[in-house]
Amino acid sequence: MEHALKSLGRVIRFKDNTFLDLLLATAYVRQICDSIQALTSEQKEDIKRFYSNRNPDVADMILEYNDNLSEWAQSDNAIQKYEIVDVDSVRAEDLERYIMSRHKGRKVVVDFWNTWCGSCSNSHKIIRKHKKRLSEQGYDFVYIADNSNAAQWEDMIKYIGGEHYLINGKSLKGIWDIYGYPTLFIYDENGNMIVSGNANVYRALGINKE
Repeated sequence: MEHALKSLGRVIRFKDNTFLDLLLATAYVRQICDSIQALTSEQKEDIKRFYSNRNPDVADMILEYNDNLSEWAQSDNAIQKYEIVDVDSVRAEDLERYIMSRHKGRKVVVDFWNTWCGSCSNSHKIIRKHKKRLSEQGYDFVYIADNSNAAQWEDMIKYIGGEHYLINGKSLKGIWDIYGYPTLFIYDENGNMIVSGNANVYRALGINKE
């Protein structure tokens, strides 16, 4: 705001704060749209505090837009923010270490799934409702498919969000104990596995499986 006032003040005489307030609101809305990610609790409190003595209606407008996005983002047809990571050159025995190196200082939920797995899709829907809260609590989400059609996989992951790996052809024997799909694990901030087993993971994440 200080930068905008200094730059635009050379050519515009501001009689009140309305123009700058709307300019800031536009920046917040663009952030929400570009990232396809709702505002954090801290950002929402900052917005309320900043606009409280200036233009509360503008704060209400931003937060209403944010709430609409949050509601839409939880729907099954909402495209999520996602990333595909190519690990063709990474050896299977190095995959766990490689993934954790990308999330230093964050807790990681690792989800083994495949496109043909109906239970996996159901699990994704359940966890999606809690992702915003868990992200604010320091969790990242990693999804690994090891036996899926590439085209179908690429179409499905945009509705799941998070970080995605397709590792068809890599043997995971001796690295992760996977007895079925989905299989979930939690790693701590130092890259150490701390929770395994779907029921234990749900419990640790504070999710009641519906």
